[in-house]
Amino acid sequence: MLRRAFSKRLPFKVLMMDIDYIPTLKEDVKFNYLNDYKYYIVSSVNNHIKINNHTYNVLKNIDSKKSIGDILKIVRERDVKFTEEILAQIVDDFQKFGIIQSPNNEYKKVSKQRYLKLNITILSDMLVNKISKVFRILYRPLFAIVLLLYSLFICFRTIFNNIHLLTGEIGVKELILSSGFFIFLYMLTDFVHEFGHTSALANFNEKSGRMGLGFYLFVPVLFVDVSNTWKLNMKKRVIVNLGGLYFELIFIAFMFSLFMVFNVEELFFIGIIILIQIVFQLNPFIRTDGYWVISDMLNVVNLMEKSQKEILKLRIGIRENFNWKIALFGLTNYLFSLLIIITVVFQANSIINLPNNVTNVVNKLLNGQISVFDILHLLASFLFYFLIFKFIVRTFKLIKQ
Repeated sequence: MLRRAFSKRLPFKVLMMDIDYIPTLKEDVKFNYLNDYKYYIVSSVNNHIKINNHTYNVLKNIDSKKSIGDILKIVRERDVKFTEEILAQIVDDFQKFGIIQSPNNEYKKVSKQRYLKLNITILSDMLVNKISKVFRILYRPLFAIVLLLYSLFICFRTIFNNIHLLTGEIGVKELILSSGFFIFLYMLTDFVHEFGHTSALANFNEKSGRMGLGFYLFVPVLFVDVSNTWKLNMKKRVIVNLGGLYFELIFIAFMFSLFMVFNVEELFFIGIIILIQIVFQLNPFIRTDGYWVISDMLNVVNLMEKSQKEILKLRIGIRENFNWKIALFGLTNYLFSLLIIITVVFQANSIINLPNNVTNVVNKLLNGQISVFDILHLLASFLFYFLIFKFIVRTFKLIKQ
């Protein structure tokens, strides 16, 4: 799931504008209350721009009737320091973003997320929205509750009755022959996950953007543009955030049902892997669904960056505009990472010993037998060192500030 970051205001520059000029907003521009007297607006070019209360007062007075002089007079009644140059700068900026109509119809495109690299389009927004409308029925309240409880029951029952399969060994030949099937189901699960988000958005009568493939932290990921989630209230945003995991759970229950009927063990193993992925995606300390849920519950955008700033305030003793909730999130993030590191270091047969874990897996492959736990243990080793790297980078950034 991809949400576009709020665009930053351009650097101030001195501009002059005819006071008789009458600016006009695009017809589909909407203002939505965010928090703490902040608003965001949605334009026809799908820009989401965070603005303060002063800018909001300016834009709300642009009604195709009032001139620059009229707007300046109204705003000055609230803020005597507001100048013609500031008003001209606001109009110029929002013309570039496509919020205020410009004679040459030019606008500045929103920069891509810095945490998502080299993304390409797989499905157009038109096709994504058509498919999403078909599945939005799964979000009807009674239907969703029954389906969720049924899926949880199937998952727990299947795992309980077949836990012995996780400790048993798999032949290397069978593993190689099944690898293509594993990859196909895993890729299909990614599509199911993203359509969980877009179908939730469609249920609230909002459209999604394109679906694409990109790289997040050097890992290929599927994403969909659900920027219109910002137009919803907090409760609905949380539902959209959890929509991907909800669809994945339904898909796992479907695979487990097929496994029980046809006894195809690959369906069981891929279901287990996806369940582990769901737990990982609930982690609020990386930009996965869990992060967006916490971000929406706190009603804070760019939560990760702001939490680091609040920790910095705490470290240097600044109490002005200090937000303890955001700071608590940041501190919990650090403590969580530190706890994982300590636990892993002192654990017997620790995943910290990556060379031994790799050697163990290779030897078992050469001997023709390997267990699912062996594979998961190796993957956990790689994940551990990746988290260590992130923790160190984050700590150095905070120290430099």
